[in-house]
Amino acid sequence: MKKVLIYDDEIFGHHLEYIHHIHERAVLEQDMEFVFVCPEKFLELKGMLDWTGSTNVRFDFLSAEEYADIHAVFRTSFSKSAKALGRRVRKYRPDEVFLIVLPQVVPFDLAFIRGKVKISGIIYSMLPLQLSSLSWRRKLVKKLTYKYLLKSSRYKDLYVLNSHSYTGLFNSRYRTGKFKYLTDPIPISPEPGESLRGELGIPEDARVFLHLGAMRGPKGTLAILDALKSIPAGKAEGMYFIFAGRIQDDIKEEFYRKYGGLKDSYNLILKDEFLPFAMMNSLYKTCDVVLAPYYDSFQSSGVVGCAALFHKPIIVLEDGFAADLVKEYRLGRAVKPEDLPAAIQDCGFDGFAPERYVREHTIDEFTTRIFSGFAK
Repeated sequence: MKKVLIYDDEIFGHHLEYIHHIHERAVLEQDMEFVFVCPEKFLELKGMLDWTGSTNVRFDFLSAEEYADIHAVFRTSFSKSAKALGRRVRKYRPDEVFLIVLPQVVPFDLAFIRGKVKISGIIYSMLPLQLSSLSWRRKLVKKLTYKYLLKSSRYKDLYVLNSHSYTGLFNSRYRTGKFKYLTDPIPISPEPGESLRGELGIPEDARVFLHLGAMRGPKGTLAILDALKSIPAGKAEGMYFIFAGRIQDDIKEEFYRKYGGLKDSYNLILKDEFLPFAMMNSLYKTCDVVLAPYYDSFQSSGVVGCAALFHKPIIVLEDGFAADLVKEYRLGRAVKPEDLPAAIQDCGFDGFAPERYVREHTIDEFTTRIFSGFAK
């Protein structure tokens, strides 16, 4: 019986969702055995989703000490993660390892993972877009990482998340067939959620803008607050802006300073907290438009899929991968940073048609592609 070890050293957000998607498909594959290795924080979060029990699936958890050690210092996180993975590979002796985030152990797997085990995993970043934002040192590291992935016979399938074009580009540029397209699935929560307009005191005829998720510098959170200052308070009277998700330390002080200077003149609502799936669903149902002006957008975003699922147009910045998705699938508007205030006031979305994106980005499509790799 083939044994596959699924590994992730993080558990929040899409990490939990992806583990759940793969787990629910794994219980159907009774001719294979699966070991899921993830942080023990999973035990606190698993109640957010329904999990099917099966004798061919088991969990092994990274302890709180292991998790803290891995994430204490960024420059050593990959080696610490590889070491933790190596311990599980020696313990369970899997035929294959699947990494929810592919680069998280490269190249330190050489030191800590022995034997003929094959490794596959998901690549989130579109390298050509990412390189332009990196220092020369980090560019070199990225290029060497990809060279190692391609040259090593240990690495089998390199799944490029949500881009047919970059999958083809990588295979052509590196003269390989290792890169495989993988759809970014739209999560379906068992709790549908309800509109919160009544609870939040938002009139039914108001236009509601939602900025959702962990808020930090690259997410463009501060850019939204700056954009509001360019909108006359009188024009913004019928607009409500919801900021929902944890405010990260890199912007917390500046965020609260700017937010405090605006909240008396604009309709602002803040939920600085961890959001269960039901709450996120309710917020999507509440809003009219999703704001995601991410900087350095070189990877897929679950917010794009959720906005499409709830039939809400999204505003992103024109440079980056999110803009490619928005344009290709007619999901909203991609604008220049300086045009964000005008886009918020205008809110015109000609040709908005998210149905194709929803149809093509299912959980079944995601797991079928991954499990077809396990069958090889």
